Formats: sequence, C-alpha cells, structure tokens
Amino acid sequence: TGDYEKAEIELKQAIYIDPKFTEAYFDLGCLYFLQEDHERTIEQWSKILEIEPNFYNKYIVLYNLGMVYKKKEKPDKALEYFLQALQLVPEDSPIMENIEEEIYNIYKGSLYH
Repeated sequence: TGDYEKAEIELKQAIYIDPKFTEAYFDLGCLYFLQEDHERTIEQWSKILEIEPNFYNKYIVLYNLGMVYKKKEKPDKALEYFLQALQLVPEDSPIMENIEEEIYNIYKGSLYH
C-alpha cells in the first residue's frame, strides 16, 4: 500500500506541474485499476481523451476503459469502448473476443429482465 500511495502522490504532483501530461493520467489510472478503484480509473483514463482526443495510444485507453466496464459488469458500456478501440486497430483479436463476450452478456441480461 505504501508504494501505491507514494506513486499516487508523485503522479498527482506531475499532473499538477503539467495538467496536460497524459502519460501521468494513464499511469494513475493503471494504479487505480490495480486497486480496483474503478470510478477513479475511469476518471483518469477519460481525462486523457479529453485532453488529447488523438492520443497516440488511444486504442489502448479505449480498450482499457472497456475492460473497466467489463469488470463493473456493465456490458453495454464495455462494448461501446471495445467497438471504438476496434475501429482504430481492426486486426486486434483480444478486442474481438471481448466484443463477442459483451454481446453475449447483453443478450444473456436481456433474457432475465
């Protein structure tokens, strides 16, 4: 926990110094993801897309957001981000696998509601 706290402090300081330092938001999001703090993960990774809509690794951010929503059991939202990521990297099979799984989860959920 101490290492996480130290890393969080340092990343927040980096963002304070340069509010457009997208890599710091990415790393902070990863830190929160490891701690299963999904809301703060989403906040940090969404901030990257807000600051830099054409972020050089945008598909990774979109894919990761999809994974967070998948963990939150929100298949509609997960699918939304996976599809956006797929548009940027159509040959990426892990994205396709997750899209198929979330479509199944949406279908399965609609059977019980």
